[in-house]
Amino acid sequence: MNFLKRLFSKKAQLPEQPAEFTQEDAPDWLIELKGESLPDGNTSDVRLSLFDSNQTGSAQIIIRSGGELKQSNQVDLAKLEFDRLKVILGFFFPDDIADASVGASNQLVTISIYRREPYAVAVGKCDLTDWLNSKKSGPPIIEIGKLLIGVQRRAVPIS
Repeated sequence: MNFLKRLFSKKAQLPEQPAEFTQEDAPDWLIELKGESLPDGNTSDVRLSLFDSNQTGSAQIIIRSGGELKQSNQVDLAKLEFDRLKVILGFFFPDDIADASVGASNQLVTISIYRREPYAVAVGKCDLTDWLNSKKSGPPIIEIGKLLIGVQRRAVPIS
C-alpha cells in the first residue's frame, strides 16, 4: 500500500526559482535574510549570492524605514566568510536548516537558502538576539544568520 501511495501521490511542488537563477551569470547559491523588526524600527534585507566556480560571493543589503528605502549597499564576501558558508551548507543543507531559538522576541529573521542545481530550497526562522555576540556555536541557521549580520554590519555600519 505504501508503494502505491508514493507512486500515485502528488509530488510536492518547489517554490519558483529566484530571478537571479535565470541570469546568464547565475549564482550557485542564493541566501536571503529578512529582518522583520529591528530595534531601531527598520527592516533589513540581505541577498547573498555565492559562485562556486570562482569561489566568490557578494551581498546586497537593503535597509527600509516605514516601507521606504533608507539605505542600500553592496559588498563582496571575504574568503573566510565564503569558506565558512560553504562548509555549513555542505554539511547541513537542506535537511538540518530549520527554525531555531524562536521565542517571545520580536527581532526575528527569516533565512531562505536556494541551491540552483539540483534546485532545492530550505527556510528557517531564528532569533539572533542572544547569539550575535556569543562565541558559542549554534544550529546551522543561527550560524548562517550570524555570518550574514556580520556582512551587513560591514557594509552598513551602525551609526
